[in-house]
Formats: sequence, structure tokens, C-alpha cells
Amino acid sequence: MGAGESYRLLLAVAKFDDECCLVTYFMLTPWMGRPSTFNDFTLENKGLLHFLFLAGLVLIPLFILVTAIALIRDKGARRKVLWMFAIVLALWGADLNWSTGEVANDLIQINEQGGVFFSLISIKLLGAGIQTSGPFAPWFIELGSPIGAIAYWIARARRQKAVVDEAF
Repeated sequence: MGAGESYRLLLAVAKFDDECCLVTYFMLTPWMGRPSTFNDFTLENKGLLHFLFLAGLVLIPLFILVTAIALIRDKGARRKVLWMFAIVLALWGADLNWSTGEVANDLIQINEQGGVFFSLISIKLLGAGIQTSGPFAPWFIELGSPIGAIAYWIARARRQKAVVDEAF
């Protein structure tokens, strides 16, 4: 191993006689630099989906904050505390593995055996997040659907239309 060179090991394991594990495949490849650079959060070699999730990471919390401020300033709104909870807590959404580009949704998951699983509740504060589990783990961008914020704007528009209709 030369200076600055390391190796990356890829292992594939499988169940063997209902116990773990039998190595079915391995590959050792040279890797220049630190092994942790494979999962670095960079914009290099990223596609449209990566940039859409990155935009959502900024725009969804911004939309939620603007909606929360509008609620606070709205004199005609009733049940403001309940509305505030509905606005700042986004429900089901999707997660993007930044390294691989794999997307998983929070509502319905299908496993390899064909089983379907429903997640009854998945909440994201301010609608978005980004996380990693350590220096060798990939980054995940998590986006939630701002259903409460959208519902608030719909309810507000209906309330304002009702006030205009009453005036005439």
C-alpha cells in the first residue's frame, strides 16, 4: 500500500442453513485517499433527483416557516395552536441516499418477499432533514409532505372567500 492509498472491500453474505452467514462474493479494490470520501456530501456526479431533493431541503422548511408566520399574523384564524402543530409537523415523504441515489418512501414499503408494509405515521419537524450515521456512512436527505401548511392556505382562502361573499 502506497502513501494515500487504501483498499475498499466489498462483501456479499447470505444465510446458510438458516444461520448467518456465508460469504458468497468479495472484491478488494484499490482506493486512493480516505475510504470515507466515497460517501462525502458533494455535488460531483449528481443527477436531477439529487438537486430536486436538495432544493426540497431548503424550500419545504422555508414554506413551512412562511406559513407559520402567516398563521401568527392571521387575526381571523381560530385554533391557532392546533394549526401550528399541523403546519410545523410534516407527514410522510421520501428519503434519498445521497451516495447511491436510491429513494425510499415513508408511507408504503415493499420487501423482497413481496410483503407490503404501511407506516401509519412518519413525522418530520419542519418537513426536511439531513443525516449521516458516521464518517463512513452515506448522507440521507429526508423530505416530508407539508400537508398541514397546504391545508392552512386552503382553509384561509376559503375563509377569505366566504368573507368577500358575505360582503356582497
